[in-house]
Amino acid sequence: MTTKELTDSCKCDVQKPYARTATPRVNVIERADGYHIEAEMPGVSEKDVEVELKSRHLRFAGKRDGEKYTIRYERAFRLPDGIDGDKVEAKMANGILHLVIPRSEATRPRTIQVKAG
Repeated sequence: MTTKELTDSCKCDVQKPYARTATPRVNVIERADGYHIEAEMPGVSEKDVEVELKSRHLRFAGKRDGEKYTIRYERAFRLPDGIDGDKVEAKMANGILHLVIPRSEATRPRTIQVKAG
């Protein structure tokens, strides 16, 4: 059997780039106003990034096509109670995905003024 016959019989494309999956390095910063996540995804543009929030499950992924193969970055987190999912923001700059996940107003710490007498 020739390589061409083998390729045709298994219906695969030997020219298709090999895909690799990588877990991006992240910084998770907790602040009074919410959480800030920075994920390293070098070579990925904003059009190749997906961010999904379902209930308290945050998932993001991005891909970068190379000469020999495609790299797919993927990471997921379970977020704590008290976040405001409608106000989550995402920005991609210089290979770093920046996510801002605000706390809901009810769960944000607040300062209570103490009055005299």
